[in-house]
Amino acid sequence: MNIAFVSSASANSSGGDGRVARELAEVLSKTPSENNILLILSGEETGKTKTTKTFTQFEISGRKKQDVILPLLDPVKINSLLKVLRDFSPDIIHFHDQGPAAFVSLLWALKNKTPTVFTSHTIPSEVVTFGLAELFPKMQSLFDSKVFDSYFDLFLKKSSAIIAINDSVLKDLETYDLETPVYTIPNGRNLENYADLSCADITATPKKLIFVGYLNKRKNQAYLIDAMKHLPKKEFELNLIGVPLNDGYDELLKNKVEKAEVLVSFVGKVPHKKIPKMLEESHFFVSASLKEVQSLSVLEALASGTPIVSLENETTNEFVDVSVGYNFPLETAPKDFAAKLKELASLPQEDYQALCLAAKEKVSHMDWSNVASQTLEMYEEVVSEAGEHSKGLNGLKNLLKSVDMRLFE
Repeated sequence: MNIAFVSSASANSSGGDGRVARELAEVLSKTPSENNILLILSGEETGKTKTTKTFTQFEISGRKKQDVILPLLDPVKINSLLKVLRDFSPDIIHFHDQGPAAFVSLLWALKNKTPTVFTSHTIPSEVVTFGLAELFPKMQSLFDSKVFDSYFDLFLKKSSAIIAINDSVLKDLETYDLETPVYTIPNGRNLENYADLSCADITATPKKLIFVGYLNKRKNQAYLIDAMKHLPKKEFELNLIGVPLNDGYDELLKNKVEKAEVLVSFVGKVPHKKIPKMLEESHFFVSASLKEVQSLSVLEALASGTPIVSLENETTNEFVDVSVGYNFPLETAPKDFAAKLKELASLPQEDYQALCLAAKEKVSHMDWSNVASQTLEMYEEVVSEAGEHSKGLNGLKNLLKSVDMRLFE
């Protein structure tokens, strides 16, 4: 098959939606069937950046903000994007967000009757809370408008199929009046990168806590620092891996650390290939994230055999229980969070080892080999039914007239 993937992420972005798009594209280009892959991303320059026999990467230039490149479209870039799509002639297009490049690609697909799939990496009805409001604070009025809702609904109602990565997305989709078929397929991980990692020595001091992800209000690292206040200061240290998603939040965190005089290190961005070793050296992965549909960091922590202590969200509710650590209600006080860490840190090595082994088992089904196979089967089904369920451009004219061009700025 000729399969096109579209993501607003850059090739080096650490965001989950971009990483899933890149990894899935690479896996499918290497399967025995040798699918032809076109991967459309954001970048510093517009054009093809990577081409092999079965894999083409096309980037659209944008403006860099923190760790994120914001795709910027103009007539020249749109024409370049459309030419790439025409030349590649995809059998199916898979969108991993609702960004400008995906919007243009969706319109092209509708006009050319090309089947499309949309993976919702956020809760569809709460997409703004997953970083948009912090990346684009000046556009809050637009986010609150009916035009914005119509724009995002377009991907749900005009795609040929939707992938819900877990039950939380599936449940939210049920609140929409949709005829679009929905498939439940989880995110995948390269589990072989974690298979040989050993369990940490729970008797070692200090006990190492780790969190991997953007520093922002939704991921709630301030709570973790508050919990550190209730731990013996020389016996626990917290490493925060990641960069701030918005201006100011990292300074707030650093001020809290300075006042509390706790062992917290702001490590910054780390190449992903180094993350497995850092997880192996950590005793617990800690998370206070308020919303995480299917956090890759949590999945990777489990794959590495790192027990997790967390506040409940869509990911931890699915994967974290007493067999792999502990998952608290959102209203839990930081001192109670800290108390559980102290309790688990005092386990005999044998019991701690059991948590590590159970963590690996929890995600053993989520290797890319399994997920890619499910995804290919879904593509084949969607393509075979495309002619019968073609939706065309009907009903789009009024929407296109009302779309605010600030979406492309």
